[in-house]
Amino acid sequence: MNSVNKKIKYFFKNYIINLILFNIFSLVFLYDTTSFDQGLVSVQSFVYSINKLLMVVFVFIETIASYLDVYGVTFKILKISSLKFESLNYKYIYSLVLDNSNYFIFFVTLTTVIFFRNKINFPKQSKQFKSLIILIMIISITLLFKNLSNIQNYYSSFKNRLENNFILRNDNWYLISKFYQINSNDKENINNFEIFNIEKLILNKKNIYVIINESYPNFKDKNLYENLFNEIIQGTNASYSIYKRNYSRDYTTLASEEFVLCNKFDDSFIKLDLKDYLKKNNCWSKNIKQKKIFIHSYKKDFANRHDRYQSFFNKMFFNEDLKLKGIKECPWNDVGSCDYDIIDNFINIIGDYSQNKFVLFLTLNNHLGLINKTYEKEFLKCKLNDTLKINSDFCILYNNQIKFNFSVNRLLKQMNKDDVLIMLSDTPPMFKKKLKKYFNEKTDIFIFEK
Repeated sequence: MNSVNKKIKYFFKNYIINLILFNIFSLVFLYDTTSFDQGLVSVQSFVYSINKLLMVVFVFIETIASYLDVYGVTFKILKISSLKFESLNYKYIYSLVLDNSNYFIFFVTLTTVIFFRNKINFPKQSKQFKSLIILIMIISITLLFKNLSNIQNYYSSFKNRLENNFILRNDNWYLISKFYQINSNDKENINNFEIFNIEKLILNKKNIYVIINESYPNFKDKNLYENLFNEIIQGTNASYSIYKRNYSRDYTTLASEEFVLCNKFDDSFIKLDLKDYLKKNNCWSKNIKQKKIFIHSYKKDFANRHDRYQSFFNKMFFNEDLKLKGIKECPWNDVGSCDYDIIDNFINIIGDYSQNKFVLFLTLNNHLGLINKTYEKEFLKCKLNDTLKINSDFCILYNNQIKFNFSVNRLLKQMNKDDVLIMLSDTPPMFKKKLKKYFNEKTDIFIFEK
């Protein structure tokens, strides 16, 4: 009987310790995630605190979910890594991990404590104990200074939850999974592109140009938004219309390519040969009569685009090919062609305008991560603008886009009668939540016709 009682006591002791550890470590390291917009104590932790192995599994899942949450994407985006593992941009991934190092520290420290807390048994006066205390203090102070500007906001937020009895919260992995389930069952959300019919739009058109603009900075600031758009249309005789659309939090850029070519959403797009996918889903683009050309400013093996797309497009140009045509380099992390220079040299790349073409151009330069300037001089002094001076990347995004839009403006002027240009963004700039509020949630589709 005593043996049974000891086992029960031991179980509950470990259960309570696991429960406390998970919630304290979460509070310290995951405070800036959506989960803590709900409350303080994890509902799910009451379940997986039962077993340390189960807990470690969910600590890992919650760490991944925290990284996804901060950029507003879902678990499905992880499928992209299965396309071609060796083609992943590890510098970019490293920059994301480093920029949100508190999540990584959450995983490493909590996992270590869970597995080794029963084995740590050195005297309080020992060097090992003192070293551990010093290490904990260094980590805590580093995180404190890293987020000093937000401490008051977090304090007020936590105080509000306590005053309103918002104690319990759901973990980030649960919230992301629930969000995906809700949107999967939302027929209105799935069919929200029905009013935008590309096939009807391009009917009887000669040259069709589609630009998927990486992270188009659709600022809520009306002046910034209009400045960017006016840079495209000024001095042209093109008619235009603007549509709004929701972006995919699952596959982001790949989903935009799928939207353009098929106006449908099927997970098989990221793996199937493009020609087979279009046939399988009876996509409108399988009937395109024009010469089909694909251009991307980045490497051909990224997301396995070259291998999957070559059966459909007549010609393809990636960074490796664009270099041979003398296109300037604007590296994103490691390599990358200058988007504006591609537009400026369209004829050199795709050939003259005498033969009708369907051109799909996927840009790169505004991709967040290690974003680089493509301009020599600011078109708008960022220090003098209340929005642009908030973050240095805001400034770079805006000025990069102005330079690119200036080149698009020249393309519009060169377009012939019965040509059409469709310009859309894959997603809003994928900043952390606290910076996303400066951008419109929906992305734009700009249609320019002659």
